[in-house]
Amino acid sequence: MIDRDNVRFLVDTGSTISLLHLEMYSSLTEGNPGLYTLSENNLQFETVSGEVINSLGTTTVDIKVGIHVFTQQVVIADIPQSGILGVDFLDKFGAQMDFQKKIIQIDGNAFHLSSDTRKFCCKVSLSKDTYIPPNSEIITTGKIRFRGDWFLEGQIEPLSSLLRQNFSVLMARTLVNTVGNRVPIRLMNISDEPCTIPMGMGVGLVHTVQICQQLNRSSNTPRDPLLQSLLEEACVDLDDEQKTTVEKLLDKYSDIFLHKDGKLGRTDILQHFEYRPGLHHQNADALSRYPKVSSIQIQGFTTQEVLKAQRADSDLIFVIDMLKSHVEKPPFSHVSGQSSVVKTYWNMWEQLELVDDVLYRKWFRLETDEISCLVVAPKEMRQKILTLAHDDLSGGHLGITKTVQKVRQQFYWVNLHSDVADWIKSCPICCARKNPPRKNRAEMENIKVGEPLERVGMDITGPFPITKFKNRYVLVLMDYITKWVEAYPIPDMGSYTVARYFCKEFISRFDVPRIFLSDQGPCFEARLFQQLCDLFGIHKTRTSSYHPMKDGLVEKMNHTLKNDIASYIDEGQTHWDEWLPFALMAIHSSVQETTGMTPNKLMFGREINIPLTLLHEPLPSTPPSHIEYIGKLQDNINKAYDIVRGHMRTQQKRQKVNYDMKQSGKPYKENDLVWLFTPHKKKGLSPKLQKFWVGPYCIVKKLSDANYMIQLEGSLAKRIVHFNRLKVYVTPHPERTLVKKPIITPPQIPISLDGGSETEDMSTDESGNEEGVFDQQPQTPPSIPDRRRRLPPRRFRDYVFY
Repeated sequence: MIDRDNVRFLVDTGSTISLLHLEMYSSLTEGNPGLYTLSENNLQFETVSGEVINSLGTTTVDIKVGIHVFTQQVVIADIPQSGILGVDFLDKFGAQMDFQKKIIQIDGNAFHLSSDTRKFCCKVSLSKDTYIPPNSEIITTGKIRFRGDWFLEGQIEPLSSLLRQNFSVLMARTLVNTVGNRVPIRLMNISDEPCTIPMGMGVGLVHTVQICQQLNRSSNTPRDPLLQSLLEEACVDLDDEQKTTVEKLLDKYSDIFLHKDGKLGRTDILQHFEYRPGLHHQNADALSRYPKVSSIQIQGFTTQEVLKAQRADSDLIFVIDMLKSHVEKPPFSHVSGQSSVVKTYWNMWEQLELVDDVLYRKWFRLETDEISCLVVAPKEMRQKILTLAHDDLSGGHLGITKTVQKVRQQFYWVNLHSDVADWIKSCPICCARKNPPRKNRAEMENIKVGEPLERVGMDITGPFPITKFKNRYVLVLMDYITKWVEAYPIPDMGSYTVARYFCKEFISRFDVPRIFLSDQGPCFEARLFQQLCDLFGIHKTRTSSYHPMKDGLVEKMNHTLKNDIASYIDEGQTHWDEWLPFALMAIHSSVQETTGMTPNKLMFGREINIPLTLLHEPLPSTPPSHIEYIGKLQDNINKAYDIVRGHMRTQQKRQKVNYDMKQSGKPYKENDLVWLFTPHKKKGLSPKLQKFWVGPYCIVKKLSDANYMIQLEGSLAKRIVHFNRLKVYVTPHPERTLVKKPIITPPQIPISLDGGSETEDMSTDESGNEEGVFDQQPQTPPSIPDRRRRLPPRRFRDYVFY
């Protein structure tokens, strides 16, 4: 009891705080608003069913149980119960609960508890990604979001959010057994398109149900008149025992009969067919063959339409009039003042022909030694011809040569090849899927270094088979001038592991590098690694995304290490980390092509002894003193560095000349539109069928000959990418259209030029648009899927462009 109001509290050991219902608080403050003041807390709670409840504030109340009073702080919220006593109340008063006796002891006083017989409700989500074909119903598995077994039987009801997120999917109400927290779910797709519901999405709520035994039917209940009439007709010529049996049978199954004022139920979502065996009807019904998913209807060109379009073309009307007025080829002076198109048709005078005032061109086919008459297509018809020859399903988005040959099966015009080439270059689907004939390749930009550990590259290679030391990856570090390599076997790619090896193994033994270069891996971009670089004063840089060539020195060393280890390990490959130190010894004692010296010589000022050098004893010499040895060692190292710097300049110049010989692509200017190559693989999709070119992007700024800052149209985010990942974007024709949806059945109406007798009118759908190959809306270029806008992290402020 609180004041004079009786309150039923739920003792909940799963709740960390005590709560009071909003209406109960309003009842307490009625007539005395200042009695219980609320303090704001801005808390939110989540129930076991996943529902979020907002807190209205906190207050302190006196809870009276019998003659005992307990002062407790409670949170006011709109909860299903009148009140909840949480763990804070139990801990404060040292309460102990005895579930068998159903009592709670507080300060030596026992209070009786009553069992809670309320119904429970839990959310049900899909346990796997579920694909539903169009106009189909499936049964899949759902998972109850609750740990434990509160009830055995329950009823699943759909969530309203399922209809809001995917209005074409319906879920059936079902009685289920909830043992094991797995329940069957019936889903129906009522649309003409397939859909996929992701795993973990909530689709329904499961409620407890009570199983009631069927009550005995009262003998005084009047039987339905229709059933009574049926019973009287069925009991003719039956004895009393048989009549009793029939009467019991009708009473037992009386609920399956339609009442007098009832109506038979049929849904208009699915199609209903009355099945008849094939021998009982002559025509084939919908159950005897596969349903027709959709059909293609092509609006054919009639002779009058072609004739009208040719006369609307200024070039073709001049050629047609010239053919009508001249039997033989006229002199060049007759067409000298006309366009180049007219002059081209004048040159092919012998191949032109008029049939019913329609201009044709005779085309000799070398493959069959036949002559075909091709319609000279006017400008008005060319867009539709190119759409059918390339964009349509029968076109298949093929290349220039095949598309030109397909058009020349029936049509011809001057500059046909160039028009087809421009059409395909501006096709968004082809550009998003196909690579250019020759990929862009920027010129090489050499990295200049002058002293050891001025620049260090780092990368992780793997995964490899797990060894007995639990190692799976290799952390590789390499100095850019001495070519000294360090490789450490590591168990994982976590930022803590990478930072620990970099600090304790590399920095503690060698030195702190001035510049650190890596890719954009999560372990290198973590806050821990950034703080480590700030602590030692290391300038951290990174390569651009999907362009590991910038850190090519380390990438090439990864390949060398794997080849060296693979040459000695056994077939089990479980001891590769034991061979890693010997691979490093071999690399350190080998002369590098770029420097002309070994990494041992440049790092230590001397060569180390290996089995090869111990085959012959060295010449005897007088050992120098300590001072002489130090001075000579310093001089040797300085001379070696001077030689290496000159040798590296020569080698870099040679490498740049050889690399730049294959340079291709023109540089971009600001505001140019480009496609961006993004080979991001999506889970559940085959990479062989994905479109990896995304765009159009706009060139915001040219940072160097190899790096550009770009921005997607309609987005505020900007990206820095390499020149090799870009290609030119050609703006498609503003009136270009695409196929509305995939078509399965072949064309039913061919293109006709016989006056239109074989063509049919295009039917219209409910929206008033023509139903066929073309959309009425102009096509928009493809873009990245809708998702929340993400800004680059603050750690990218030190981005260095290469």
